[in-house]
Amino acid sequence: MVEPFRDIDRLLKAGYFVADYRKDEVTLSRFMAGLGYSPQEFIPKVIPDSIHPADRATYDTLWARVVDGREDDFFAEYRIRNRRGNYRWVQTTCTVLERSPSGEVLRLFGHDRDIGLRKQSESLLHARFLDLERRYLMSESLRIAGSVVTASLDLDSTVPVILEQAGTLFPFTGARVWAYRDGVLELLGQEEETSSVDLFSPPTGPLVVRVALEKTPLIIDNLATRLGSSGQAHQAAWIGIPLVFQGVARGVIEFWHEETGFFRSEHVWPAMAFADNVAVGLFNARQYRATQEASETDPLTGLATRRKLERVGPRLFVHAREEGHDLTAFMIDLDRFKTINDRFGHSQGDAVLRHFAQTCQSVLRKGDIICRYGGDEFVALLPHTAQDDARMVADRIIELFKRGQFPIAECKLSLSLGLASLRQGDYEDLAALLEAADTALYQVKERGRDGIAVFQT
Repeated sequence: MVEPFRDIDRLLKAGYFVADYRKDEVTLSRFMAGLGYSPQEFIPKVIPDSIHPADRATYDTLWARVVDGREDDFFAEYRIRNRRGNYRWVQTTCTVLERSPSGEVLRLFGHDRDIGLRKQSESLLHARFLDLERRYLMSESLRIAGSVVTASLDLDSTVPVILEQAGTLFPFTGARVWAYRDGVLELLGQEEETSSVDLFSPPTGPLVVRVALEKTPLIIDNLATRLGSSGQAHQAAWIGIPLVFQGVARGVIEFWHEETGFFRSEHVWPAMAFADNVAVGLFNARQYRATQEASETDPLTGLATRRKLERVGPRLFVHAREEGHDLTAFMIDLDRFKTINDRFGHSQGDAVLRHFAQTCQSVLRKGDIICRYGGDEFVALLPHTAQDDARMVADRIIELFKRGQFPIAECKLSLSLGLASLRQGDYEDLAALLEAADTALYQVKERGRDGIAVFQT
């Protein structure tokens, strides 16, 4: 038999407690007593149902090991509610002093220690760790997104990358990217993830312009309120971020979320960091496109160059063949052009070339391609155009070209044009189609020029 402690009062003041279940006597620690509990509430050998729900299962599991005799020592850290309803952190350590012959716990001796301050410090450290981790992940995400965006020089592929990488910053219902072109903000691309028709493409033009002019982020808690909408349409939070590079606003990226009030100040920093990379990417893509357009545009006629034909033409050919569409090619020569240059000077020759270019541009559609292939040689590609329709287009070009008025009246203007259509022959690639059109052109020249020939397989 273990003797009672001789100096129990001093131990109790230090936070210890004693439980003698043979006599149904429990002497609470000063900590538990300070929470407002009475000894009678601990008689059933279980702590009151005041343990925090998140800690109760663990506490019960550990205590069960003592009750069934697997362990004599108990250790737990948990939150317990005081009489005012507030939870306090406590660390309880106790040892079984005596069991009955059947293994039932008869006497306990233990200690309760207030660990609220320690847990608060741990919580702050954990929060700080999570914040650092979040910042690291955000920085890494921005680094990856930035490298992907800035590496892309093709504007058409840059915008989808921007919208995809933006999803690593925070969730959004929709997003749009705007960029300046000739002093006007134009929409480069957008993404909409909601099935709600009401939220699709909110009319945020004035807000976008404001963000671009002020070069400052703008958060709107509810677009419907700002836009003066009375219904559910455009019930969404909105944030606009300027795309600034070298101190100049290059555009705006905007996000909206169906949960009003969703965007907060904490979203601005990552969005601004991302926007810096986007602005660089857009600037590079714009510069690349301008350089590409300059290299693919003939400075005299304004038509495309052979370089553009070589870049775009094969794609048109493959698309037409795979989709079962027709594609017609023209090979065109200006008749006796060398004579014009030799007799009347290159300035008159240049005027004739510009007249031909303007004629073609007035007849051909936006999706057609007409390029200067050589000095007075031209190639045109007409997607979705069958042979008979292409023949009518060719007739119209020749008719309008002949109407040109120049001081060289005694030298009549005329064209020789060869035509070949994809669906009228078995062509392996674009080069084969152009060769067929060139063969038809040669037939016109053999007949004395000034006319059209259609390649026949």
